[in-house]
Amino acid sequence: PFTIKLSSGLEASFNSAHLNIKGGSMETTDQVTIKANEAAIVAQALKITDKGRVISFSGGVRVNLDPSTIHKTDK
Repeated sequence: PFTIKLSSGLEASFNSAHLNIKGGSMETTDQVTIKANEAAIVAQALKITDKGRVISFSGGVRVNLDPSTIHKTDK
């Protein structure tokens, strides 16, 4: 198991993953949890392709959002 923490506050926890640095992809068929300040995603599988430009979640994907983020308006 490993966790990736970004300076933006985003935290991604993995049980395992296959990383292809040269191909710019990563894939796991184990549960992944991604948390940010106002949201979280939990999925049973994750696939990142196109050097991080495309992220696909699958298998019982759950998204939790802080309701205030949906209702924010610019003033």
